[in-house]
Amino acid sequence: MRRLLVIVPLAVAAAGCGGAHGDRVVASVGTASITREQLDETVDRFGEEAAREGKPFVDNAAVRRHLLGLLVYRARIEQGAASLGITLSHDAVEQRLKSLGEAEEGGDEGDDAFAESSVRAQLYTEAVYRRLAARIRDADPQRRQARRNTALAHWLAALPKRFPVRLPHA
Repeated sequence: MRRLLVIVPLAVAAAGCGGAHGDRVVASVGTASITREQLDETVDRFGEEAAREGKPFVDNAAVRRHLLGLLVYRARIEQGAASLGITLSHDAVEQRLKSLGEAEEGGDEGDDAFAESSVRAQLYTEAVYRRLAARIRDADPQRRQARRNTALAHWLAALPKRFPVRLPHA
C-alpha cells in the first residue's frame, strides 16, 4: 500500500504533462494501460455527478490521485478475474447496464465508458466471489458466509502485489 501511495501521485503528475495527448499512458497495471483520457473522463464523470447533487467538486491532484486509484483497482479486478479463467460477455454487461438504467441512447460516450467499466468491475467481482465461495463448505451458514467473505477479501488484498502499478518512462 505504501508503494502505491508513492507511485500514484507520480502518475497523476505525469497525467498533467504533455499537452492534448489523451492516449498518453499515465499508469500500467499488469497488461492494462490507463490513459490520461480515461482519467480525465473519470474526473469529468465525478464532477458532473457532484453538480447534479448540488455538491462542490474540485479537480485537483488529490482528487485525480483518488480517481486514478479507482481505475487501478478496476484494472486489477479484471486481470485477477482473467487469471482465474473468468470472462464476461458483452451481452452480460449490456444487460446489467439496462437493468440499472445506464444504457440510454444518445448518452455521452465518456459516461457510457465509465458506466461500462463500473459494471464490468462489479460483474467480475461477483463472478470471482461465486468461484471462491463454491469451494467453501461449512454446516453453519454464518460461519460459511464469513469464510466466503474472507476468501474474497484475501483475493482482493493480493491483487496489488500480483498486478503492481508501473509508470511510463518520461
